[in-house]
Amino acid sequence: MKDHEKTVILLFVMVLVLSGCSANMASANANADTNAQNKVEADLVSLTLEQYAERTPYIFSGTCISVKDLHLDQAEVQFKVDKVYQGEPEGTELILRSIDKTPFRRGGKYLIFATKYTSVFVGYDYYVVDALICDGASGIFADAVSGRKYSFSEACSLVEAQVREHGYTGVYELKGDYCRSDDLKDICDYSTHIITAKITGIVIDIADDRNTYSVDIIETLKGDTKGIDWIVASKGLEIGKEYLMLMTKPDDHSRFLVVDSSKSVFGIKDKDAELVKDMYK
Repeated sequence: MKDHEKTVILLFVMVLVLSGCSANMASANANADTNAQNKVEADLVSLTLEQYAERTPYIFSGTCISVKDLHLDQAEVQFKVDKVYQGEPEGTELILRSIDKTPFRRGGKYLIFATKYTSVFVGYDYYVVDALICDGASGIFADAVSGRKYSFSEACSLVEAQVREHGYTGVYELKGDYCRSDDLKDICDYSTHIITAKITGIVIDIADDRNTYSVDIIETLKGDTKGIDWIVASKGLEIGKEYLMLMTKPDDHSRFLVVDSSKSVFGIKDKDAELVKDMYK
């Protein structure tokens, strides 16, 4: 592809590893010239704009207010929504999360394709960027499937028309949800697994607010722990120490459990740990 034909769309195949989903991410790199902030090289893989409109629950355009750096070049973006094409985002100012901070700049205009997430570690809802189109200096979006080219405004018009004809038909579910209650019984009822375990090591330490730990499971009070090797919990758990944990298994094939509330991990001799063990005698 020639330089002047480079696209201005960034695809993020985004599933959050540490919130309990598997990660398989495809991202784009910035063009290494003076217009890097405006010209982003990427492709649509196998999707057209029409297909994105059919498969993405939230589509909106607007302006980047601010960008906060996260780990591994990810970003949290405060975003002001000017127009909603699909879904019903909560409010006109949203928090976005992106696996690449490169395309975002304060004051930039974007068309955003997103999925709504939450996380027990973050404590609030946010929108994960599945794909975006920048209203950049080059002003051209090249459809990797058909080869057609559009300006930013033309791409927005195409998406709007597509949503009217064949919009998203899936479920507008909140990904990564957790138990919001502080009541111990409510959390136990919500949890798919309750275990006592010894922390044996740190497997993944790349996030600001959580680690993936290896564990030796001592006792299973609820759920089937066959094949479970790891747990995802907040930073600060001590290697060699035993804990009682109220957890959720993301899916049937996962080898790890994730804490499912802000009150899910107790020292083995804590009062709340004793109360939970009494519930499951």
